Amino acid sequence: MQYVTFLRASDPKVIGVSNGIMQVEFCDQTFLRAFRAVQYDLKQIIESKELDTLQIRCVKQLKRAKVTDFVSFGPYLYRCEFLMSPRVADILRRFNTTIVRTFGVAAEEPSGDFGGYQLAVMDSLSYDMIDYQKSIFKSGNDLFGNKQYHAVADAEAYKDYLKTYLDFPEKIVLSNAFDRSLDFFIVPPSYLCISERLHAAFTDAGVTGANISATRLPVVVGS
Repeated sequence: MQYVTFLRASDPKVIGVSNGIMQVEFCDQTFLRAFRAVQYDLKQIIESKELDTLQIRCVKQLKRAKVTDFVSFGPYLYRCEFLMSPRVADILRRFNTTIVRTFGVAAEEPSGDFGGYQLAVMDSLSYDMIDYQKSIFKSGNDLFGNKQYHAVADAEAYKDYLKTYLDFPEKIVLSNAFDRSLDFFIVPPSYLCISERLHAAFTDAGVTGANISATRLPVVVGS
């Protein structure tokens, strides 16, 4: 199974703003405080009854920002990758993902354009899920003539590589323990990946706000 990497769109022509970071700002301090209190505890995020009725009741759209299906937001929240439209949520219900919880946006001012949108909270694969012997790690690039390949033996060496070179791997191969039924997941540290079949579903639906590329970022392959 081949996978491609997924980014939220940053092109001003697509998202309307040139900051490359966010289209909207969460202004619901009650939600922010409640989520930040548990954001590093996945078990609590999944099981907390206190979060069951929590909604995002204030979303401020930045000036000139466009409403897309995938929406970038601020401030940063750990494990939260994007806001998604009802259309995206409907598509994802047909696929297997590592989304563990969602929080809805209430259709209240100034959040009217995003009423029905959902904030997705995602789990990540473990570092042990990467086959380091088959993966390809590099730094630099051919354009500048400084491309180099690096041997990475295990998870600790991978973490050192990421800190030292601040570069994308050329290829990541997932181990045989990887669940091949997954269509949308995170490869550590933060590579959001989708299956070819989900990519096709997004393309057929004309989903906006996504930047899906098999060449600009590492290709992820199940071994």
